[in-house]
Amino acid sequence: MPYSVKCPLDNLYGMHVFSRLLLEEDEICYLVEKDVPSIHASLVLRTGEKVRVHFIHPAPPSPSENPESAERDAELVIVARSVAESNQPVIVTGDLNDVAWSGTTRLFLKISGLLDPRVGRGMYNAFHV
Repeated sequence: MPYSVKCPLDNLYGMHVFSRLLLEEDEICYLVEKDVPSIHASLVLRTGEKVRVHFIHPAPPSPSENPESAERDAELVIVARSVAESNQPVIVTGDLNDVAWSGTTRLFLKISGLLDPRVGRGMYNAFHV
């Protein structure tokens, strides 16, 4: 892939984005936790139009490390508010560490105004079995 944004980290939360399309205005942000990055950029389509893209992977709730989901929820709300303020097309993608029926996902959709591509398409495995 000719375009990329890389944020290697030793804590398993590093991120790399690779694209066939030009990525502009890319930035690596630490929205909630100092060691969990997200990547934000403008993707330039072949037509020249731009789409704002947010690549996120907030830390999941974990019984052994983080029994609550406050940080994940906060990151999703921050991104949702950013999307709601945007006047251009937007894609939010990544491992959100959440399920389609959770209150957090519903709040994210309500604030952002985005649509969930999982809705109405049936059940899908996270991994090919």
